[in-house]
Amino acid sequence: MRMLAYAAQGVIAECYLYDVAVARQNLLRSSECVGTGSPVLVDGVPLGALATGTGPRAYLLTGRKVIISCWTTATVGATVLTASHGGNTITLTAPPGTGARYAYAIYTPRAEGVLTTNIVATLSGLRIHEGAPDKHFQTTQGTPCLVEVQDPSETLQMVADGQTRIDYQVTLTEVGQPNF
Repeated sequence: MRMLAYAAQGVIAECYLYDVAVARQNLLRSSECVGTGSPVLVDGVPLGALATGTGPRAYLLTGRKVIISCWTTATVGATVLTASHGGNTITLTAPPGTGARYAYAIYTPRAEGVLTTNIVATLSGLRIHEGAPDKHFQTTQGTPCLVEVQDPSETLQMVADGQTRIDYQVTLTEVGQPNF
């Protein structure tokens, strides 16, 4: 609670909210998951391919299993995407089959920090999320997000055993996306 009070008073310059429910859907914002290239069939829906080159970034927390996934039409065994985090490189390769196929990699970071992606081949429906591979595409507004903290309010409450308890109410307002 003290950290939220410090953020409300401006002692902490920036405060970010990491929403676990959103992290289970997709750490990326919707605009970072699909592009404007030739359509790729993603979870049954044709979505534009992302441009090759530097892709989106995501902030990862220590020890939380992350799935990096996409749909690709690349040649079987071809590298589709590489990602780097804390000196580690994660590679997604095109799985066997024809047409658009689901590719994924599992990664558990040993330290928190930024995951940087590099798109190597035709792909769409990029998803970076906590949990397990599920062959589904979900969009979100991304997490973490920059928030403004309203001054926490306290409500004193007396309980039956005579001890005083305090409830806190905090209002967080999203004011932007992180710039990492």
